[in-house]
Amino acid sequence: MPVLAELLDAVPALWDGGRGMLSVVAVDDLARLIARLGLGGALTGRVWHASHPDPVSTGELLGALAHHGVLPAVSRELSWEECLERLRARPTRVSERQFALVARDHWYDSREVWTAAGCPPGPGPLQRLAGSASWYRSRLAAPA
Repeated sequence: MPVLAELLDAVPALWDGGRGMLSVVAVDDLARLIARLGLGGALTGRVWHASHPDPVSTGELLGALAHHGVLPAVSRELSWEECLERLRARPTRVSERQFALVARDHWYDSREVWTAAGCPPGPGPLQRLAGSASWYRSRLAAPA
């Protein structure tokens, strides 16, 4: 969240129209998955991506975070080029490459790890956000 807050401060808009798809997971769902994997024996020999199977758009994520008072609401859409211009004009500790990782498509197909663990992924991180929003708000309000 701190990086998203910093980026919204520098580029207060839906980055690239909010279309970028991201892999995210609610902490409780991730904990269930890890516990199931640990109890079921190690799955070795490959990389597993432990996110919710359904990616979330940046627009949906930022909207849900604003709805829960975690981040400020934004509705203005900027093209990717406009976003980069604004980021360059207001430097942050986030590089353009890192910005692209949260603002543009960056998701993994993680259905297989949930199936292998025999663990249902749950309703999704946006539906779980209400339960963790106060924690996120407290972390953003804490001094750095």
